Amino acid sequence: MRLKGNRLPETGSLRTSLTRRILLLVALFLCGLIIGVSHGDVPVQAQPGPSNPGSPQISSSSAPSGAPMGANFYGSTGAIRLNSPIVGMAAAADGTGYWIVGSDGGLFSFGPGANFFGSLGATHLNAPIVGIAADTATGGYWMVASDGGVFAFNAPFYGSMGGVHLNKPVVGMAAVPGGGGYWLVASDGGIFTFGPGAGFYGSTGATPLNKPVVGMAAVPGGGGYWLVASDGGIFTFSPSAGIQITTPGVVYIPPESIAANCSTDVAPALDAWIASLPNGTSTSPTVVSFPSTACYEVEETIPIWQQSWVTVQGNGAKFEALTNGTGAPYIGIDYGEPDGPHYPYYMVPNLVGSGNNNSRAFMLIDDSTNITVNDVNFTGPQNCTDTPYYNCYDSALESQAGFIVSSGSNITIKGSTISHVWGDCAQVGGFTADSGVHGWLNGWTFTGNHCDHLARHGWSSNGGEHFALSGNTFSQVAYDAMDMEDDGNSPTDPVGCTTGCSGAGWANVTEHGDTYSGVAFFSIAVQCGPDCTAENITFDHNSYDSQAGPEVTVNGLNPDPYVQNIRVTNNTWDTPFQSSYVDSVDFQLVTGGLIAGNTMPQNCYDQDINGTLLCNPTPPHVYQQPVAISIQGSTNVSVQNNNVEDAAQVLEIDSSSNGQGVWSGPPSSGISQCGNSYGSNAAPQRETVC
Repeated sequence: MRLKGNRLPETGSLRTSLTRRILLLVALFLCGLIIGVSHGDVPVQAQPGPSNPGSPQISSSSAPSGAPMGANFYGSTGAIRLNSPIVGMAAAADGTGYWIVGSDGGLFSFGPGANFFGSLGATHLNAPIVGIAADTATGGYWMVASDGGVFAFNAPFYGSMGGVHLNKPVVGMAAVPGGGGYWLVASDGGIFTFGPGAGFYGSTGATPLNKPVVGMAAVPGGGGYWLVASDGGIFTFSPSAGIQITTPGVVYIPPESIAANCSTDVAPALDAWIASLPNGTSTSPTVVSFPSTACYEVEETIPIWQQSWVTVQGNGAKFEALTNGTGAPYIGIDYGEPDGPHYPYYMVPNLVGSGNNNSRAFMLIDDSTNITVNDVNFTGPQNCTDTPYYNCYDSALESQAGFIVSSGSNITIKGSTISHVWGDCAQVGGFTADSGVHGWLNGWTFTGNHCDHLARHGWSSNGGEHFALSGNTFSQVAYDAMDMEDDGNSPTDPVGCTTGCSGAGWANVTEHGDTYSGVAFFSIAVQCGPDCTAENITFDHNSYDSQAGPEVTVNGLNPDPYVQNIRVTNNTWDTPFQSSYVDSVDFQLVTGGLIAGNTMPQNCYDQDINGTLLCNPTPPHVYQQPVAISIQGSTNVSVQNNNVEDAAQVLEIDSSSNGQGVWSGPPSSGISQCGNSYGSNAAPQRETVC
C-alpha cells in the first residue's frame, strides 16, 4: 500500500503536469498566431552575435509578401531578460529593419536591412551608452556614450568628445542623411559636429532651459535637426533660420524711418531704438527681427547694454561700415548714468567725444544677460591687400572688432558672418568704464560663424568663464588664431566670478571643431600673468594653417601662476609653418595637462644669413626640427599619440633649446610620453604604444 500510495501521487502529478504543458503549448501557439497576425510578421529567433557572444543578435524573417509599407514589426526583446535597459534605436536605411541598443552597448538587430556588425556588450565602458545612429552610406552604425565617446561599427569614425571636459553629459546622437558625419547633443542642448556633412546650425548650449534636452533627430532630407527636451519642448535648427524656439516671444521690427538701403549712417537711430525696447523674459524673450533684404550703414557701434532676454534675429541682414570712423564718436546715446554707460574702459574716450575710433566695434554687448545674436552679416572697411597679410595690422585700429562682449552672462553669437574688420572677429571679456570694476563674462557661446579678413586675431579674451566655441571658420588672420591674454590690471577678484578666479583669467573654456586658414602667427596662445588663473581649457579637433609660431604656447608667469588642466587634443596643422622658435608646443608652469592626438608638420626654422628658409617644405625634408614639444616648470602633463613629423625629438623638459632662454624656474615632474610618431619621412619612428 505504501508503494502504491507513493506511486499514485506521482502518476497523478505527471498527468496533471502533462495536461498543463499541452494547454500551455496550445496557448502559446494561439498567441503566436495572434502576434503574427497583428504585426504582419513571423516569430523571431534568437541567435548569438557573430562578433560578440556577450551581446546576442535577434534576427527575423522579412515581412510577408503583400505586407503593407510603413512601420512593419520585425521583432523585439520584450520577452527577453536583458542585462541592461534599452536606451536607443535606429532604423535601417531601406526601412526593412532596426537596431536597439542597451546602456551596456549590447546590440539587437531586427529585420533583413539591419545587419549585425558588432557590439560593446562584453566591453568595459567608461560611461554608459546613451544612443545609436545608422550610417545610410555603409549600412553600419555608431553608438555614443554619455561622456561623448563614439564607437563605429562598419561606419567611418569622424571623431568624438571622449576625453574632453563636458559641461553636461551627452544624451543622444543623429546621423547626417546620406552619410558624411553625425551630431552629438548634450543635456543642455550643446551640439558637437563631426564629419564634413554635419553642419552646425545652432544649439541651446547657452540658453537656459526649463527641462534638459533628451534627444535629437536629423531632418530626413538634410538641412537641419531638431532637439527635444524632457517636457516635450522642441527646438528646431536649419542653415537659413538658425534656432527657432517654440517659446513665444514679442517680435520688434525696425521702424521704416531707419533707412535699410545703406544710403546713410543709421547707427544712432538703431542704437536709440534698441535701447528703447523692453527686456524680455525666459518665457517671452524680446526678439529684434531685421528684414532679410535690409542693408544698414553703421559708422558707430550698436550697443546692447543692461538688457536681458533679447534675441537679435538678423535673417541675413547686412550691416556695413564704409569708413574707419575717424574723428567721430561712435556712441551717441546717453543712458542717464552719472559717468556714462558702463562700456569697457578702453571705450571711455569715445564716450566723452574725443573721436577716438580705436574700439569701434559693430556690436557691443555689456552688462547684459541671456542675449542671442543670430545670422547677422557685418562687413567692415578694411580692404588691406598687403603681402604678407600680417602687414595689415594697424595698432591705431586694432580693437575695431566684429563683436566686443565685455561683461554679462549667457551670451550667444551664432550663424553670423564678420569680415574685413581692423580688429578681431570677437573680443570678449574686459573692464567696464567704472574704474577698478572688472567686467566679468560668465557664459559665452560662439558657434557656426564665418570670419574672414581680420587684421588682428581670430578671437581674443582678457577673462571670463564657461566659453564654448564650435563649428566656426576663420580665414586671413593677420596675427594669432586666438589669444587669451589677461590684462593684468584687475586689483581685486572679478565681480561675479565664482570659480577658478583670482584677479583675472579663465575657467571652463572649450574650442571644438573650428577651422583656421591663413593665420600669420600663433595658433593657440594662452598667457596668464601674475594673479591670473586659467583652468579647464580645451582645444580639440580644430584645424589650423599657421605660418609662424610656435603653434601652441600656454604660459603661466611668476610670481603667482595658476594654470591647470589644459588639454590640446586631436588638432591638425595642415601646412609646415615658419618660425624662429624651435618647438611647436610650449607649456610653461602648467599643472595637469594633455597634449594628445595632434598632427603637426615640420617647423621650417632654418634660415641663411639673408633670412631665406633652408628647409624644403616638400618631402624629402632636408632639415629636421630638433624638438617638437617643450615643457618647463610643469607637473602631471601627458604627451601621447601625436604625429610630430620631422622632429628629431618629441619632448624636452626644462631645457633651453626652445629659444626662450635658460629655464631657471621650478623643475617639472610627472611628465609622461608614449605613442608619438616622429623623425623624417625617410626614417619615421614611433614610441612605445600607450
